[in-house]
Amino acid sequence: MIKTITKTLLYLQVCTLIVLSPLAGPKPSPKSQPFHGSIEGNESYAPLQGDNLFTVGVGGGNASHLGRFTAIWHTVSQPFLPGNFGITTYELVAANGDSLFINAPGQGDASTYPVISIVETGTITGGTGRFEGASGTILTLRTITLSPDESTGVGSGAFSGTISLAKGK
Repeated sequence: MIKTITKTLLYLQVCTLIVLSPLAGPKPSPKSQPFHGSIEGNESYAPLQGDNLFTVGVGGGNASHLGRFTAIWHTVSQPFLPGNFGITTYELVAANGDSLFINAPGQGDASTYPVISIVETGTITGGTGRFEGASGTILTLRTITLSPDESTGVGSGAFSGTISLAKGK
């Protein structure tokens, strides 16, 4: 009799676990989709305190999930120190006004000066409209050609990675 009651209780616990487990815990993350595109634009540079350099870029490009977009980016970098490390924040704005935000640490290589090669590993940090709550990662490869006085530059590049749209759009 005790053996039967124990088995019955065990079966009830297992059944309860099976029935309730989909309701417990976090919901699965949205499905990641490929995300890729190109970007080009102009940059201007301003020295900051110490070895830091502030960059403002404006331009545009074309990307999956965005179509044609305009872009603005800001970088704080240390181009005069070994490793030429910097962090860029991008805002990509689709034709309908929806924005996508990206935070991208990276490194520059000036071995082919005045052409600077940049590699950034970015994280999609959200956005507005259909990109609200978006997440993902991208790899960006860019080249910048500096002006003779090094106050401006012209560049282009490409990026690829994944994006998860929180709203399922």
